[in-house]
Amino acid sequence: MFAGSHRLRPAEPLEPVADAFADALIHAGDGPAAAEALALAGRHVTGPHFALRRGERALARGDAAAALEAMIPAWEAGWDEPELGARLAFASLALGLYDVAGTLTDEAPLLSHRLVRWLLDVWEGDPPQPLDLARAEVAWGLRAMLQQLVRCGRDDLAARGHLAAKAACPEARVGPPPPVPPEARPFSPPLDGRAAFRAAWTGPAADAVFSWAWSAGRQVLSGERTLLLTPEPGPLRPLVAHGRLVCVGSAHDGDVIADPEALPVAPSRWLHAVAALWLEQGLSPVEALRQITAALTHEGQLHLLCAGPRADWPTPLRLSPAMVERACRRAGLAVLGVAARSADGRPVAPEEAAVVLLHAERRVI
Repeated sequence: MFAGSHRLRPAEPLEPVADAFADALIHAGDGPAAAEALALAGRHVTGPHFALRRGERALARGDAAAALEAMIPAWEAGWDEPELGARLAFASLALGLYDVAGTLTDEAPLLSHRLVRWLLDVWEGDPPQPLDLARAEVAWGLRAMLQQLVRCGRDDLAARGHLAAKAACPEARVGPPPPVPPEARPFSPPLDGRAAFRAAWTGPAADAVFSWAWSAGRQVLSGERTLLLTPEPGPLRPLVAHGRLVCVGSAHDGDVIADPEALPVAPSRWLHAVAALWLEQGLSPVEALRQITAALTHEGQLHLLCAGPRADWPTPLRLSPAMVERACRRAGLAVLGVAARSADGRPVAPEEAAVVLLHAERRVI
């Protein structure tokens, strides 16, 4: 009898209701639910206030890509809100979208614009516009940005900005210096490691796996943030240990134990994900790939090895090259190359593959 009663009341605007609901969830200690509530409402609200709030929540958890995704619709809708442009520029800077950050800060109506542009110039080695870092407002604004960059995984950029600030104004109160990451340098894994790898690798196709892992390790510069995703990290770890490595496994051998569909790593900050027989550990290869995609930064690289149609593995899942490529595209990755290999690493026809190799890249924009 009350089915139509909701039509008798004036409709509440969605934005304040979602705002209040998110606040209640935050006070209850459920930040993820608050973020989800804001994301659901964001499908129907494009106002700058709501977009900024969603962007700030994403940046607070260190996810610059989610912040950009939350704020772009309001920007494209034509809202003339300077702070929205400044936040977009900062998220772009954190993700490595330096051209976008530069375009958004060519005109600098706010201090936050000028701070982002100063950090961008410092990073790219251009002479930055002078900042009055002796002023508390400027110093504390820069300090907040440096801390946020560290939360977003850009300790390299934060460390360089801190050094430049102290060089320009030694008394500037920009906080303690972030740890300086090791300088990225080319690295060549050992050429004589195949025999030791064969002895340690418990699965089949040791030659094909070693050749793939050696090639992936060759593309990881020393000091670059790298995820190793595999049920058996031990034999593969030495080939990528020169990166700033976190090993995620499905057994005791990993630094982190996880299911492929629930990857408990920080988002949007990994430059490389090296995944061997990882999709086969879960129920949904596409969802596992979406989790990896969310972990990668802009232009982050996925180096993937899967069990092919002729794989001699105990796992029941087999993936053809076409299936792997399609799953990667559905997960939002740009596929750079796919190859079919025999157990000893030779090129073979797709239907004869013991392993499928794929190289892909995340492109945020």
